[in-house]
Amino acid sequence: MGVSRVPRRKKHRPEGYRWLRSGGTPSFTNRIYKKPSELYYLAKRNVVTATPMMPVGIVARIMDRSNRRILPVVDSNNVVKGMISVMDMVNYLGGGELFGIVENRYKKNIYWALGEPARSIMSYPPITVQVNKTLENVIEKMIIDGVGAVPIVTEKGVLFGIISERDVVGHIAEKDVGVKVKEVMTTSVITVNVEESLKNTMEKMVKYGFRRLPVTFDHSVWGIIRALDIVKFFGSNTVFNYVVNGSIDEPLKVKIGEIALKEYYTIHPDADVGEAAGLMSEKNTGVLLVVENSVLKGIVTARDILMALALEG
Repeated sequence: MGVSRVPRRKKHRPEGYRWLRSGGTPSFTNRIYKKPSELYYLAKRNVVTATPMMPVGIVARIMDRSNRRILPVVDSNNVVKGMISVMDMVNYLGGGELFGIVENRYKKNIYWALGEPARSIMSYPPITVQVNKTLENVIEKMIIDGVGAVPIVTEKGVLFGIISERDVVGHIAEKDVGVKVKEVMTTSVITVNVEESLKNTMEKMVKYGFRRLPVTFDHSVWGIIRALDIVKFFGSNTVFNYVVNGSIDEPLKVKIGEIALKEYYTIHPDADVGEAAGLMSEKNTGVLLVVENSVLKGIVTARDILMALALEG
């Protein structure tokens, strides 16, 4: 008799969550781009996927090479069975409760741990929207379920395409919306020091539910670390430069400054949200640091902008 699996969903979804109404249901304005069969035209068709039995190490390599932070997990018929994200990977590789698999099943052997199948750490059942639905339905899923991308499927659950938060922000009709960045940004910013270990950084990401953290040095912003950068570290095989005895503890001691990006983009707190959306689209980023007089005031993400534009105040 098979063992039934309990659906695994993310516990933390702070980005944009504060925009939900008390009833938990978003209410949308007409700022969202709409037209008949909109998902048929808006969904990206070149979807990079994983399979349930694909090793975690291969998933990391695919995310690295494709620059994707979320992969639908599909079966042999291309039916979506789950989703695996960079945060699932960070959780498993040292940041959260899934690291228990590495500790207990593989005794922290990094080579064995990277062979764990994707189905063990993916989120399921999958959060999807049928292609005949609306963009509003997609945004609703993003907000309520705290996901950064939603697979678009046929009536039989076959993968048709995918829509991400950034895709939605890029289709906002209005640019000057009369809402300032400081009204939607997150002010309680979680940061990491450039000297902090990779493991501590991963644990902060999982604990607070943020997949991007500003990196500081001498009380100033030095760069930014994304969950995707951490997965790229493992997927590009750079991680093995730090492995001597085969233990994952060795690379987890790496200083985050060796992995973080020094390049980041900033915006003033008094800037219009539409300007922030435009800058994100131009720079192909989902996050901006909000800076005033060289002082970090907050952080604004694609989800924050999406909620500001899509939900009634």
